[in-house]
This record gives sequence, structure tokens and C-alpha cells, in this order.
Amino acid sequence: ILDIGCFHSLPPTNRYAYIQKIDQLLSESGTFMIYMFLKSSSEVSGPGATDTDIQQITHELHLVERKDGTERGLRPSIWLTLQRNPKVSD
Repeated sequence: ILDIGCFHSLPPTNRYAYIQKIDQLLSESGTFMIYMFLKSSSEVSGPGATDTDIQQITHELHLVERKDGTERGLRPSIWLTLQRNPKVSD
């Protein structure tokens, strides 16, 4: 599954449900790649993901790789590569 700019444009109240749906749709061996603009927690409006959003994503899905960068050298951005968390067997 590939997301380039969708998640960070969602209203914050819908983001957790989006990540839960990704977890449901992702196959056991699948990969989810997401590109997001970053913003500080104090920025109220406009697109961008916060540290809290990233923590929520990596709590639901297993972080394989994180690459920080900038969008056109101006705005902080991030690529995350994630997979489903391994199932714990009894």
C-alpha cells in the first residue's frame, strides 16, 4: 500500500481509523509506504503529521525504515516503510 500525501491531509480525528484500516487491508507479508509532511504539535491548521501521529502509526504497524528529509528543501518530510506487527503465538 502506498500513501503519498493522503494521511497528513486528513483531519486529525480521522487518522487513527485510517491506520487501523491499513492494518486490516495489509497482507501478512505486505508493506505500507507513507510519505508525509511534518509539522510541530503547536501548528493547529494545515496539512502535516506530528510526532504523535508517527507514534500512533508505529504503535499499530512495525517500523522497518524511516527516512527524514525536506520537501523541496523547505518543509520537513518523512518516508516510513512499515509492515504488520508479527502475531504473537500462544
